Amino acid sequence: ATERVSKALKLGAGEYIKKPYTLMQLGKSIREELDRQEPEKIAVTVNHLKLNYAVITSVTRDDLSDYGAEQFYNTVMKIRKHPHARRF
Repeated sequence: ATERVSKALKLGAGEYIKKPYTLMQLGKSIREELDRQEPEKIAVTVNHLKLNYAVITSVTRDDLSDYGAEQFYNTVMKIRKHPHARRF
């Protein structure tokens, strides 16, 4: 990858695939595009806003083997680690 592409990937642009591609390659690329930093971002926001309650929702991730459960778990755990743990 070029330096520009590498920088974009580090900034969260995600992976890309080159043409021609198959539907299997496209599906795999989309499944892998899960923001692993999202739980921390949500925790910081909940604490910054000093919310008493947080409702965490998501679109159905039936493309993932755990249907997105790990992302929910990580989000709750990150929020609880902040000084002002909230209710869900």
